[in-house]
Amino acid sequence: MVEVVDDSQLAAGGVERAAAAVRSLIVARRLLPGEQLRQDELARRLGLSRSTLREALQALSVERMVTYTRNRGYTVARFGAEEMQQLYQLRDFSEKLLLESISAPSEEEFATLVELNERIRAAAEDPREVVRLNDEFHLKIFDYSPLRILAEETRRWWTMSAAYRALSVTTLQDRSLIAADHDGMLEALRIGDSDLLVQRAYKHRHASLDRIIPTII
Repeated sequence: MVEVVDDSQLAAGGVERAAAAVRSLIVARRLLPGEQLRQDELARRLGLSRSTLREALQALSVERMVTYTRNRGYTVARFGAEEMQQLYQLRDFSEKLLLESISAPSEEEFATLVELNERIRAAAEDPREVVRLNDEFHLKIFDYSPLRILAEETRRWWTMSAAYRALSVTTLQDRSLIAADHDGMLEALRIGDSDLLVQRAYKHRHASLDRIIPTII
């Protein structure tokens, strides 16, 4: 049976689309950290050719979404608690610099962020949609920074922890807290207070980390 994912991801051909399809399964935790990826089965599941899937997995290994070991093949990347803390330390450093570099957003840019956050608030009962919109919200803010190389690296670290961040959203009983945290960040953006923005983003980020660590075995 073909897995139900975005139609754009299942369109014929394209390593990028194939990688996006596998990535979406990892983020949705349909493929779990440490799980071995059986390529024949996964290719059938996604309606992909074996060669396209192989190239997609190679691309995802660069992102550290999957890992490759001889005799076992590809598995979904698994991180220990210490490794996850290292990832968040990297994000602490890079996101502080990114947020400090952002000028006051235009009215249109700010309205886009507000609209995204309202959609997060409205989707509180749908954890998968909250995860997707939350990613879009944060990555959109990074896009407003002129520090392009740092933004790209931050995206990479962000992606590496995707499955664990998704779990932190799923296990959160009151997902409206995510939008409430974003409200504080938006207020700091609106008044142009970068110190306050960094402080509120740090608190928001580490609330997620605090939910992730107990789930890591």
